[in-house]
Amino acid sequence: MFRRSRPILTLALAGALSPLPAVADGWVPPPDGACVQPRVDADGITVIIEGTHLDGVRGARVAGERAVIQDQGEQHLVLHTPRGDAAALAGAVVLESAAGDQPVGPGLQVTGLPFIRGDVDEDGQVDRADADLLAAWLAGEALYLTCQPAADVNGDGAVDTADLKRLRRYLRWGRETPAAPFPLPGLPDEPAAACGLGAPPVVEGLFGPDGMPLSSRTVLREGDLVELRGERLLTGTGAHYGFGDVSAELLPFGDDTSVTLRVGPVGSDGERCPSLFESTDADPRADGAFGVARAVHPDTLARQVCAQFAASASVVGQGVWSADDGTLRLPVPADRIDPMLGVRARINLTRPALSGGADRGARWVEVEAHALGDRPTYAALLADLAHKVTRSLNGGRSPAACDTPDWIATADAARGELMIHPGPGGLPPGLPPPPPPQESQLAPMVPPLTGGNGTIQAIQPSCEDVGVNSPARLRAWCAFVQATRTSPLGLPWFESGIPQSAWRDGLNAINNLPHPADRSVSDKRTMMNANAWTDAQSNGYLSACAKAARVSYCIGGLSDWMPPFGLSSHIYKGFWRPYHKLPASLDASTLYSYDPPDGPRQYLVGLHISVSRGNISTYWHWATFWIPRGTDTLSKDGQPLSLTYNGACSTGDFQDQPQEVQGIWGNYVMCVNGESGGTQCGNPWGPLDECTQVSCRDCHLAGAVDFPGVTPLGELSTAWMFTLTDAAAVKACYEEIEAGRANGQTPYINLAPQECLD
Repeated sequence: MFRRSRPILTLALAGALSPLPAVADGWVPPPDGACVQPRVDADGITVIIEGTHLDGVRGARVAGERAVIQDQGEQHLVLHTPRGDAAALAGAVVLESAAGDQPVGPGLQVTGLPFIRGDVDEDGQVDRADADLLAAWLAGEALYLTCQPAADVNGDGAVDTADLKRLRRYLRWGRETPAAPFPLPGLPDEPAAACGLGAPPVVEGLFGPDGMPLSSRTVLREGDLVELRGERLLTGTGAHYGFGDVSAELLPFGDDTSVTLRVGPVGSDGERCPSLFESTDADPRADGAFGVARAVHPDTLARQVCAQFAASASVVGQGVWSADDGTLRLPVPADRIDPMLGVRARINLTRPALSGGADRGARWVEVEAHALGDRPTYAALLADLAHKVTRSLNGGRSPAACDTPDWIATADAARGELMIHPGPGGLPPGLPPPPPPQESQLAPMVPPLTGGNGTIQAIQPSCEDVGVNSPARLRAWCAFVQATRTSPLGLPWFESGIPQSAWRDGLNAINNLPHPADRSVSDKRTMMNANAWTDAQSNGYLSACAKAARVSYCIGGLSDWMPPFGLSSHIYKGFWRPYHKLPASLDASTLYSYDPPDGPRQYLVGLHISVSRGNISTYWHWATFWIPRGTDTLSKDGQPLSLTYNGACSTGDFQDQPQEVQGIWGNYVMCVNGESGGTQCGNPWGPLDECTQVSCRDCHLAGAVDFPGVTPLGELSTAWMFTLTDAAAVKACYEEIEAGRANGQTPYINLAPQECLD
C-alpha cells in the first residue's frame, strides 16, 4: 500500500535586502541573499543563492531541515536538502554565520500533495471504499470530498456518474484503469484544488451576539459581530474568514466548533455566505498571506449559513476579476478620498493551489496606503497603493535582482483605477503551457488568475483627533459617538440624561430618578447631560425670575446676561416611534429600541444633539441624526408615512463618518447646522412644520422674550431651549423688576450674579 508523505514544495523569489552598513572593527557582515532560486528534482530541493558575503555561511536550514552546502563562494551559495515530510508545510531558508541566523526569501510553501486518481478517501489505495464514498457523494449522502481531483476518475475535469462507472469497472474486472496519475501519485495535468488538506470545515449556522440564529434575511453591516458554529473551524493566525468578498476579523476566542467574527467593510448590498482562507505562508514581512481558499461546507441547514449584507459608506471602490482580459480593476475615486488619511485595500486573488513549480496558491492581501510628502496628492496616494499591493502580491518584496514578479499592481490616476495584472513571472491568462507528462512536479509554472475580488476603503477620520477647530461634520459625528456609547448603566449615554420634567428639581430628586430603562417615552424626548444641568442651575437658566434679573441687572454685557455653558454640556432630543409607525419595509432590528413601562416597544428614529461651544458668539452647535425612510411612502400600519415623517427636510447622508461609528449606529444619517441653508436641515421625524419655516429658528423663537428697550433681541433669544416653556413667566418677572427699580426698589436682586452688581 502506497501512502503519500511528501508534499511538493516551491521557493518564492526573494527581494533585495537593505544595503549593508560600513564594516567596523570586529564586526562580521551577515550574508546577503539578494537572489534566491529553487530547483526541485527527484532527490530533493537545490537552492541557488546569489548575493554578497556568502562565503561566511557555516550552515543552512531549508524549511526546518538541515541543508548540505554543495558549492560556496563570496557571491554564490548552492544548498541541497531532501524533501520534507507532510508535516513540513512551510519554512524559511536560513543561513547560519558568525553574524547569527539570517533568513533569506519568503521561504518554502506547500503547493499541494500528490494524489492517486481513484483514491477518493485519500487512504493511499484504490478499493471498494472509494467507490462507496463516491456513490454516496453523488447521491447527496456524503457531505464532502477532501480531494475532488481523485474522484475525477476519468480525468475529464468533472466528477459525475461516469467516474463512478469507470471506477467500478476497474475494481470489478480490472479494466479501464483510472486516468493518470495512477497507480503512482502525482499532480493533474491542469491546476486543480489542493488535496491532502483533510476534511474541510463544516458550517452549521450563523448566530448573533445574543445566541439567536440568523436567517438568510438578516441584514449585517460593517462592525457587526457574528458567531459561526460548526465542525473543524480554523483558529489562529493562519485562518482568515470572510463572507464572499467581505473580510471578517477573527476575534481571539473560540475553538474549532465556534468562532466569533467582526464583519469588515461591505462593498455592495447582497447575500453572502461564509468563506475561509487558510494561510501556509511563513513570511512575516508580507501584508497578507499565500495559502488555500478552503471550501466551507454547509450542513443540512444550508439556509441558515448565509445572510444579507448592507454596503458600508466607507467603501469607495469594489472590483471583480474579469475573464475577458484577466485583470482585476479596482476603482479609486478621487472625490471620495482624502490623500492625507489614505485608503485601505483588501484583495483576494484566486489561483489554483496545485500546479507544480512556483505557484503558491491563492493570495490574501490587506494594505494601507498614504500619500507621501509634505503636500499629499491623489497621484502620490495611488503610487503608494500600487507599490504596496505589488510587494504584498509577491510575498512582501519589491521586484529586484533575479525576481520575476508573479503579479503587478499599477495605478492610473487619470482613470482613478488600480489594476492587478500578470507580471513577467506570471503567464498571460488563458495561455498556461501544459507541464511535461512525466515531470509535472518539476516544471516551474505560475498559473493565471481564475478569479478574485477586492475593495478600496477610504480610511475614516478618528474622534481621537477631533478638536474645536475640526470640520463641523466630524465634530457632529463625534458628538453622536459620545452620545451613543454604552454607559455603566448598560444603555447609551444619551438615555442617562436628565429629562426635561426634572430640570427644575433639586439635586436629591435628580439622584432619585428612575433607571433610564424604566422611564416613559415622554421623559426621553428632551434631556440634558449632568454637566449641562449643573451649568443651567448655577447660571440661573432654570428659574424664570433669575433670567429676568440677569436681563435687568446685567444688561450692560451680553456675556453677563447669558453666560456660556461648559464645552462638555450636551442637550439631547430623541424622536421615538412604535413599530407600526416605522417605514413599511424597514428592518426594525437595525434600529435602537427599548420597552417603556407604559406602552409598546419604542424605536429611536431620530436624535438631535446640541453641544456647547463654550462662548457667546457661536454658543450651541447642533446636529441631527435620523433613520431615512428610503422609498417607503407608507408606514407598517398602511397609513401615509407623511403623517409622521416630514419629506420637506434634508435627506441627510452618511458622509464623513469617523471610524468609531459602529453597528446599528451606522444606519443613521446626519445633517448639521449651517447645511441646507438652515431651513431643510431639520429632523424629518420631528415637528411636521420644522423644515417648512424660513429657518429652524422660527420655531425656537417661541422661547424669545421681547424685552422693551433691550437690544439686540437676536442674541437674547438664543436662550430658547430654556425659555420655551416659561417665556411668559420671564416676561412677567422682568416687568415686575423694572417697575420696582423705577420706584427705587431692587426686586429679585439676590438672583442676579455678583459680577453684575460690583
